Amino acid sequence: MLGLSVVAVALTAPACAGESSQRYERGPARAPAAGGYFRLAAVGASFPTERECARRVRRSSWEPRPGNYRANHLTPRRLRLRSVTDYDTRWNERYRARITGAFVGTTDEIIQWSACKWGLSDEIMRAQALVESRWHQAARGDPEPRSEGNCTVQDRSDPCPTSFGLLQNKWYFNRAGYPMLRTMTSFHLDWSAAQLRGCYDGRKGFPAGHIWACLGNWFSGRWNDPQALDYIARVRAELAAKPWREWDDRGGTVPYRIRLRPVARALTHTGRSVGAARRAVL
Repeated sequence: MLGLSVVAVALTAPACAGESSQRYERGPARAPAAGGYFRLAAVGASFPTERECARRVRRSSWEPRPGNYRANHLTPRRLRLRSVTDYDTRWNERYRARITGAFVGTTDEIIQWSACKWGLSDEIMRAQALVESRWHQAARGDPEPRSEGNCTVQDRSDPCPTSFGLLQNKWYFNRAGYPMLRTMTSFHLDWSAAQLRGCYDGRKGFPAGHIWACLGNWFSGRWNDPQALDYIARVRAELAAKPWREWDDRGGTVPYRIRLRPVARALTHTGRSVGAARRAVL
């Protein structure tokens, strides 16, 4: 997992109570269809625009993870990401520039949007997110002893968590993107999907066209080693079972969608704590 460098970013946040009475209509609460909605596109395929993908998302107020609501409604602005050495020149010129995190919705709507935008299977992304976090953006994992020197500034525990979000990005491999990858679901999935697609398209130094090997590489950092193969098997098992289709809808506990407003204050991700980032948008 990678270390993209963010120069500056401002946030958008949900409007506070009383600032806007306008609400989006609540859609029907439907779990995603058994086969999903987006298929893995061929190596080198053209990508749809993110606006087109926003139109293609199957809207539903179904939300099994209402705890993701705030992270689902935070997006970056004025985002600039520096080159990533793990990927080739074409990835940095074409793929990196497309990472925006510019979408809000339910957890599954964001999964759909990210899969559509990067020509990936939304079903595989659902299964991977289940294995990594059971779809909880607030999930924390991969604890390490404080003596390793990899604790975030706001964590005082020992051992401390080092991976965050739906797909459990390890923060110190993604330092400049932190805390966005922890606090913003759409950025987290947009960033992660761009990395997976880059591997699949052969932009990371591995052979193109091997989506499962790339998924294993996401976990172990290697190509079909025992850890990667075990991870692939776990994701495949969840993909076959599709337990999310049986999850209860808990979307009634949060507004379906609310109008967003910009926050004037800018953030630079150079050691700011998650608490500081949250205070900036409250």
